[in-house]
Amino acid sequence: MVEVFIDCTDRHKNIIRLLKDKKALDEISGEVDVVSSIEELLVRNKLKFSDVSIFSMNEGPGSFTGLRISASIVNALNFALGVKKPGEEIRPKYDISKFDSMGSEFTLP
Repeated sequence: MVEVFIDCTDRHKNIIRLLKDKKALDEISGEVDVVSSIEELLVRNKLKFSDVSIFSMNEGPGSFTGLRISASIVNALNFALGVKKPGEEIRPKYDISKFDSMGSEFTLP
């Protein structure tokens, strides 16, 4: 089984890892474009998009924007592969913000 794993939880270091049977084959990391890096990994390893069984991601917690980007890419590519259907999408797990509890302190007149 070939898997592409995306980790964008650190806003300054994206990790795109190619796995085969849960073992790392290749990786690109740094401040890189995720979609271009996926394509580069596949080309470098002589694989086609159709060779990938599933796209997965670090679901968090981490950078809000990084998690949203990862989830959007992973969900779109899994839908394109036909391995996930609407309603089965991966949802990021966001950190609890210091502002999350503030709403309970305020009431509107």
